[in-house]
Amino acid sequence: NGNGTSPAANGNGTSPTEPNITGNNVWDSWFATPWLPNVIDAALASVGAGLGLAFVSYLDGISPVRFYAGPLTSSAILIFANIKLPPIQNVLIGTAGPAVGSVLCNTVLSQFLPNFVTRSVSVATSLVFFKLTGFFFPPAAAIAALGVENEAFAKLSWSYVIFPAVTGNAILYGLALLLSGAREKIRAALTARQWRMGTRDEALIKEIFDRCDLDRSGTVDIDELNVAMRYLVGKDVSFELTAELMAKVDADGNGSLDLGEFTTVFETYESMQAYRRS
Repeated sequence: NGNGTSPAANGNGTSPTEPNITGNNVWDSWFATPWLPNVIDAALASVGAGLGLAFVSYLDGISPVRFYAGPLTSSAILIFANIKLPPIQNVLIGTAGPAVGSVLCNTVLSQFLPNFVTRSVSVATSLVFFKLTGFFFPPAAAIAALGVENEAFAKLSWSYVIFPAVTGNAILYGLALLLSGAREKIRAALTARQWRMGTRDEALIKEIFDRCDLDRSGTVDIDELNVAMRYLVGKDVSFELTAELMAKVDADGNGSLDLGEFTTVFETYESMQAYRRS
């Protein structure tokens, strides 16, 4: 034709059958990848753990008391790993008990037993404490061993229980708690956007269902559904709207949702919102 392009080409020189890949399409396709929420959350967790350890180390360097010990690296992994933090009593009491055992072993047994025997008894005592109390926090066993084998920490005696054992873990826990709210909101927002784009991760739906099934009944009642909506749509939903939603998706009318009914919640919610906007 007159502009030198083939008859199949349009006015801008591209074929009508070729996809027009724009920046928005690339951005949307990137957002649609199922693994994105997990990758973003892993990055936030890693940064949080690293900064938490750096902050504790900084305090250790400027303070007359100790805040940092090697086992806190393992503590950071366990505390920051999931959005839902381990129970605080497991972290604090589960650390204090083995630390007390470490000081006792070092004070009493080190007088007549080799260091490696005292260390082993200290770690074994930690396991007994975990089993009897139920306050499991595995990094505390390493804290118990360190309190015996490291001369500098052994000299701290009873102050070792508070500084660095309990205080170091408490600081990490506090920082993880501050971050967990942001992690939850970001993950929920990404998930909601993906579902609106037609990308649905069945494993994630099951994870949300299990997380909100607080009484482990295998079903979600209206109160638990109200909590679940924060994960599903990325924001708080009124109880009235949750009740209306429950009435629509509760197929058998028993007042709770099984997993099959729960999988339809998001689509039903979006339909209700679209109807309200029309």
